[in-house]
Amino acid sequence: MKLNKTFYSFLFIVLALWGLIVSLHYLKDYRRQLPPLLISRQALEVGPNFLKVISGEFRELLADYLLLKAAIIDGGEPEKITAEDWYSIYILYKQSMALDPLFFTTAYYTQGNLVWKDGMAEKAMALLEMSEKHRTWDWNPKWYLAFDYANFLNDKNRAAEYLFDAASMPDAPPVFAIMAARFKQGYGDTMASITMLKAMYEQTENEEFKSVLLKRIEAHTGVYILEQAIQAYRIKYGVLPETLKRLVNTGILSALPANPVSEEYVYDPVTGKVDYGHLR
Repeated sequence: MKLNKTFYSFLFIVLALWGLIVSLHYLKDYRRQLPPLLISRQALEVGPNFLKVISGEFRELLADYLLLKAAIIDGGEPEKITAEDWYSIYILYKQSMALDPLFFTTAYYTQGNLVWKDGMAEKAMALLEMSEKHRTWDWNPKWYLAFDYANFLNDKNRAAEYLFDAASMPDAPPVFAIMAARFKQGYGDTMASITMLKAMYEQTENEEFKSVLLKRIEAHTGVYILEQAIQAYRIKYGVLPETLKRLVNTGILSALPANPVSEEYVYDPVTGKVDYGHLR
């Protein structure tokens, strides 16, 4: 009897999945036959609070429906979607996120589709911030936001903050800490990058990664020493040094710090910037 019940449950799931696939196929074909005017503007701009009231205990189900509706507008052919269509998709994502901010699929499609469209980056990031606020155990929304701040808003400092938060979470890729430190150092806050790396070193149990972090800490510390020496040279002589060796020749440093990552530190005498790998 138990075996029969399990079999029928399995059969029901298979049939349900088959029905969903067939339905999506027919929806896609149906959309192709519709005039463009009927395809666009399919999102009703209703406030999230109103949707929460009318959906009641079914708000999660409504969130799923709204996301499916956005997928129908998308239709798997993004090159044919108009600007009005993308705005409709944004409204549907926003409504879905407001109804169920714990639903990761909405954040996933926001990052995969919406953020790349002209004029949509900041709108998409606002939705991802809602996901990040509620999914406190998940590093993925933080990673999405770090990427978007760095690439779409060119805000490496904010990107570093999200990366470092993500790096401290369970199962997050350890490389996030190094990326955060690089962003901070490139932003001009080398001491913050050192602090980040040291904190990550203390939290890490993996000995191999701890070895990598130690080298990065040493490299960033070398950059910091050179930055301070360059500043001292500029105060003393009124100009930037032509080379890093001038810091030693003039007695500001007794020796250049060792570089554990590359052969030598890279220096730009025009800007005064120094880096342990390459100047960005």
